[in-house]
Amino acid sequence: ATGLRMRERNLVLQVLRCVYDRPALSDWDEDETKKAFRMAKQVGELLEDPEHCGTHARQGASSERDYRGDPAVIAVPTALAAVLALRHGGDAAEARQHADHEAVENSDQHESRRLHRQQGLLHDLVAPGEY
Repeated sequence: ATGLRMRERNLVLQVLRCVYDRPALSDWDEDETKKAFRMAKQVGELLEDPEHCGTHARQGASSERDYRGDPAVIAVPTALAAVLALRHGGDAAEARQHADHEAVENSDQHESRRLHRQQGLLHDLVAPGEY
């Protein structure tokens, strides 16, 4: 264990930004994108751990100290899965499944607002020419 705890939103977002930037700056190199996708999924898994924020009940969109419903936590692995599917012949169903799973997990509260923010973030993340 590193002693690092993802209990602050800015830390979670910074970690996800670093995970996302590496493949983006490599022009979506397949190996870099695969590695980043695995790491982004690990961030989501860590957030389920009680040492991070897993002790809180899931509350739909992100709330104080529970970032599992944050659009970035959902969008980054989904966007990376989409890049793998579109550019490297990856499984498009995996990208849809990941997005659908998160939608089901968070459907009880704030669904339309969360999906709207997620769609905007996904568009921003995979917009061509951004990097």
